[in-house]
Amino acid sequence: MKLQKLGGYASILSILVVAVALGFAALTFPRLGLPLFSNTAVDPLKVMAAYESSPITFRAMQPFGVLIAIALILVALALQERMRTKAPEFMRLAVIAASIAFALLLANAVGGSGMQSIASKKDVSAYTSFTLVQSGLSSAAFSAWGWALLLMGWAAIRTGALPRALGYICLVCGILFAIGFAMPNIPGAAGLVLLLVTGLLNLLGAIWLGVVLIRKQEPSLARL
Repeated sequence: MKLQKLGGYASILSILVVAVALGFAALTFPRLGLPLFSNTAVDPLKVMAAYESSPITFRAMQPFGVLIAIALILVALALQERMRTKAPEFMRLAVIAASIAFALLLANAVGGSGMQSIASKKDVSAYTSFTLVQSGLSSAAFSAWGWALLLMGWAAIRTGALPRALGYICLVCGILFAIGFAMPNIPGAAGLVLLLVTGLLNLLGAIWLGVVLIRKQEPSLARL
């Protein structure tokens, strides 16, 4: 399978993985007494008790992070192949940023296994440190992916390798991801609207990019 098509399937797969992960969490978390989304800190003892009662539920969430990490690096490599002759510097930097995101997401997913020993000891201090590290890895990963997406969107706009509107969607999503760690939680309707807009843009961009990569090879590369 050509790399661009593989990247296209990976782009669509990333959305499906997120959807399945959210659905899985929606089905299992309420049964464990945990909220699916919360603006307030969840009682550490409640989380550790939930882990002890159903460790398989939390372990089943780990592969989702691994799959997303793999999907993102495949998308970056596919776009590098598509634009390597027209924007080599941009794409080289984008792949480096995507590789950083891949490594951080992988570390975050694999590191989740450490929760088992913490839960068994009911160590609140260790739990707090663990969640801070996991949150930091996740924020850093998506910020790195944001920079990759920003560079790829900018390269696509400059080279015309992707539809112009899609390039701008990549650019906007990249900015939102890149600065997301620095944005405070916005309460109320404004926060919900921002979350929905970001989610919809990412959904539209990932599916559109997947279709473009699967169906249409960039003309300049087709002649090579």
